[in-house]
Amino acid sequence: MILEAAAQTLDFSRPVAVLLFGVLHFFSPGDDPAGIAGALRAPLAAGSYLALSHLAANVAGDEMAETFKRLNAQLAESVVLRTREEVTGLFGEVEIVEPGIVQLPQWWPERDVPTTGPLPMWCEVGRKTADRA
Repeated sequence: MILEAAAQTLDFSRPVAVLLFGVLHFFSPGDDPAGIAGALRAPLAAGSYLALSHLAANVAGDEMAETFKRLNAQLAESVVLRTREEVTGLFGEVEIVEPGIVQLPQWWPERDVPTTGPLPMWCEVGRKTADRA
């Protein structure tokens, strides 16, 4: 349904970008988040980008786990924290753009934006290449 609606506006024969910011952590392993990302990536032309952010299980891990354990008991939708490696696995066959999978402020490290500590979110951008189309 998402792809059909998007195809009314976008030309999938040309490069586009799919942004999955703060989305995939609402999908349990049984929902197959990698399959969802793959289905959204499949019709994209070479040169297209897939970008995502995802809550991290291995940044401030114990603190995050406890916070989301409490929140999940109260929320209609549960949140699944994933490790850096698990988030990378959601991308499938794309060329990872530098600086790779990093915490949010590390995408613009030269801007030297002060933070109060590690941000428990992974960010990644991948580019679909012709040999991976």
